[in-house]
Amino acid sequence: MSLMKNAKYGTAKKMTAGLALAAVLSVGLLGSSDAHAQAGIDPQTRDMLIAKLTQVYLNLAPADTSKVAITLRLADLHAERARMDAMKELQAGCTQCTAGVADRKKALHYYQEVLPKTPDTSIGKVLAQVGHLYEMTGDQKAAVATYTRILTDQKSPEARAEAHISLAELYFKRRDYALARKHYGEVIANPQASSKGLAAYRIAWCEFNDGRLQPATDGLVAILKSPELLSRNAAAGVIQVDKQFQEEVSRDLATFIARRTMAPKEASAQAAQLHELSPENAKIANVTHLASELERLGQAQSSIAVWRFTQEKQAKPQARLEGHVRLAQLQMEQKMTNEAAKDYAQALAMWTSMGTCNATDCSELKARLRKFVVDWNRMEKKAPSEGLLEAYKGYLKTFPTEGDMALWAAIVASDMKQHALAFELYNKTATLANETLASKTTDATQKKEAGERLETSLLGAIEVAEEAKDAKKLDQAYDSYLAMSREKKKALEVRYQKAKAIYDGGDNATAADALKAVALSKEPGSVELKEQAAELALDALVLMKDDTRLEAWSSELAQAFPKNAGEFRGIARKSILTQSTATAEKGDKASLETAWATLMRFELQTATPEDKASFYKNKLILAEKTGRYSEARDAVENMLRIPSLTAADQQYALSRKAWLAELVLDFDTALQATQKLEGPEFSGEKKWLKLAMYAELANKDAKPFYGQFLKDSKDEEKNVAIAAQLVRDSKEPLKEIEKSKALLAKRPAVLADLYLDVFAKTGSLDIAKKALAQAGVNGTSSGKVLTRALLLDEYSKLKARVSGHQLDGSNQKKMAQTLKARVALLEDTEKLVTKAIESADWTVQLVTLDMLAKQNDRFYQEVLALPVPAGLSEEEQGQYLQLLAEQAAPHQTRAADVTKKVGEFWSQTSATTAMSKDLDAMNGPVRALLVKEVQTLADVAPEAKKAELLALAAKQENAKVLPALATLETARKAVRETPMSRDRLEALLSLEKQMGRQTMVAYLEGRLATLEGASK
Repeated sequence: MSLMKNAKYGTAKKMTAGLALAAVLSVGLLGSSDAHAQAGIDPQTRDMLIAKLTQVYLNLAPADTSKVAITLRLADLHAERARMDAMKELQAGCTQCTAGVADRKKALHYYQEVLPKTPDTSIGKVLAQVGHLYEMTGDQKAAVATYTRILTDQKSPEARAEAHISLAELYFKRRDYALARKHYGEVIANPQASSKGLAAYRIAWCEFNDGRLQPATDGLVAILKSPELLSRNAAAGVIQVDKQFQEEVSRDLATFIARRTMAPKEASAQAAQLHELSPENAKIANVTHLASELERLGQAQSSIAVWRFTQEKQAKPQARLEGHVRLAQLQMEQKMTNEAAKDYAQALAMWTSMGTCNATDCSELKARLRKFVVDWNRMEKKAPSEGLLEAYKGYLKTFPTEGDMALWAAIVASDMKQHALAFELYNKTATLANETLASKTTDATQKKEAGERLETSLLGAIEVAEEAKDAKKLDQAYDSYLAMSREKKKALEVRYQKAKAIYDGGDNATAADALKAVALSKEPGSVELKEQAAELALDALVLMKDDTRLEAWSSELAQAFPKNAGEFRGIARKSILTQSTATAEKGDKASLETAWATLMRFELQTATPEDKASFYKNKLILAEKTGRYSEARDAVENMLRIPSLTAADQQYALSRKAWLAELVLDFDTALQATQKLEGPEFSGEKKWLKLAMYAELANKDAKPFYGQFLKDSKDEEKNVAIAAQLVRDSKEPLKEIEKSKALLAKRPAVLADLYLDVFAKTGSLDIAKKALAQAGVNGTSSGKVLTRALLLDEYSKLKARVSGHQLDGSNQKKMAQTLKARVALLEDTEKLVTKAIESADWTVQLVTLDMLAKQNDRFYQEVLALPVPAGLSEEEQGQYLQLLAEQAAPHQTRAADVTKKVGEFWSQTSATTAMSKDLDAMNGPVRALLVKEVQTLADVAPEAKKAELLALAAKQENAKVLPALATLETARKAVRETPMSRDRLEALLSLEKQMGRQTMVAYLEGRLATLEGASK
């Protein structure tokens, strides 16, 4: 018992000590301190309090009346420590903050534990704190439920106001502006609310976020006009202006106003109202902010109006200067160039009136002043204006030592053709750059940039002076460059320009020497420039016609410029061509030989293709004129090998090549060259006949050329002759006949001859039939031969059938059948004889009549020899024999009559004489056809005629007496050696006539006629 009492006593003593400590240290929701006092506790003290109060809390019985206060105090301390730790973490830049989570959970635990025991006067504050902690731990549902509980259970206006403001803030964060607006409205309507200013401010933002700009703006204006609302958390009925809050609201008002689309006049009015409602220390800043926002949001004109208003209210010179610069920039963007220029000028004047500016912002203002001109320049890069140039001049007057701006100004002046000003500015740039380069304090980068500006300005001055055509300034610029340039990169070019100026002035003698000096200078510089100087030096000599120095300098310059040696030597070569041509124009033999000798000095090895073309053309002409045909052929071949030969020269060379080849009987080459010739002077019928002649002379296919001739020619007689020739030369003559049938049909005899040739070669009866189907062919001599051939073929086939037929007397039936068949064959023979007679052809008539006589006689004999059928009585046998005799007798008579007629045919000696003449006149397949016909006659001829006909068939073709090949080639070689020798041409003509080469004969006769015409 004593131990228990002692234990209780000890516990009571500890409890008493704990209560005493709590009473001394307790601050919080139930204490007399507020949150500010609580926040003022340093972290070490707070941690100590939490540790000690936790011990006290653990040693208190649940029913202890002091436990509520201790628990609430612990909850307050944990909540505050969580808040302070979270703030530190946020300040450290965390993205996923976790500090204070454990403290918040403990605070929630403590608050919820004591809620049932918390006095009604304090429960509202506890619930509000619980709601905040739920929000902080992310349990918004619990937070909303807690705040709603306050609204449901609490009648305290202060507690309800706190719940409404908490719910409103929660919905505001969720962007549920409708619910947020509702709860903020409840706060404003609550007389005991302490956050009316914040609620009104948030309502304005709700309107703004919902796109209702006018209500939003009106809301902020109302706050700024209501002192009681100018604090976030002022106690009910207390007017306490929070300057920071007032500045924030007024700045937001500027933001809201800028979002509205407005005209410049309205913008000025809004700026005036904003100025009036803003705190004194924020008036200009807010209006400036409005101007900047309007500019950012694209309302440039309204922004300009507000900047104008700002300028009227602005007392600080530096700020007014900035305003002028901003106005200038805005107006330039709006193409208000004149207004922009005025504001810019005012800004520069203000800078000057301000004197030396050492403030940090001055460098930025100066950069803006510079940027304005640079941007203006960029905007007008292609067509700079007078205003831009004035801006540059104003800037340089204010900041006279900025070399890069001076250079850009010079470029603008140059573009505007203000040459005097540009020249002055370039010189100023050069002077500034020189000073920078001479300075000991300038760093390497600045010196490098200064060096670049110096070079650019010196060259710019030269260019401007050239454009102005001011010789005095140009000389000054040249001298300045040579004296001031550090790099001397353009020194050679400057000297060249000076020399060229002399050349352009017409002083060729002085210019030649000066340009040569530049060309041969050892000074570093463009090789191309030196080459150009060399070319101009030679041009000056050409103008002076100083051939002696021209030749010497060309050689010297060729050595100095190996790359261009060919070009310089080409000048000498052209001189040679000129001299040669001039000499040859005299025309006499001596002059031509002199011209040839001059031309031979031409150096081919390094000549350009163009020069080579000129050389070979001159050589070709001179070679022909002097009879050097071998040299002429060589010249034309070399000329044609030049890839860049002009079309005209190529045609000329080809025409001469064809002529020179023809001279030496090289018709293949002449053909190839002529085929490449074009132009109106060589086209149409003349061209095609020429090509066909060359093709035939060269043993080539002339058919394509004859075909083209037929398309172009209107001469019917020539066309028919050529069409016939095409048929004879064709491997498929029938196709060729079909192509030209319309033309050949106009000459049936020619058409018949062509068909006969084809028939003789092929033996095709279809061809003969097709020929005879053409109008007019039947009546021609060749048509008659074709008709005879068809009839003889029919005769041959019928003869075989008749001769091979036999009578069969083995029985009555077969005998009757074979007798009937034989009679039919004899009738066919009679029909053929009729056709032969109608043809009036002696040969066909004779052989068909002979066949008719012999077959009728044969039939008579065979009928009489037929056996008497078995089983006949003597009387019946007599009757049978009498019947056969009666049937056979007419055939015997017919045979006798026809035999007599055949004899009459054989007695006509003129027919065989005509055959002999035809055979003598014919050669080849047609002659073979006639020989075959003679053999057909010999087969049926009587013995007296057979020998004559066989001799005729065996007669050989007429043999030609041809000259020996060696003789012919010797004659041709002689012509090739001396193409213009009449005697040699005539000797070759005689041999070609023996050869029977008609095309060659015609060609040589034409060539002799041309020679005779030329000699007259």
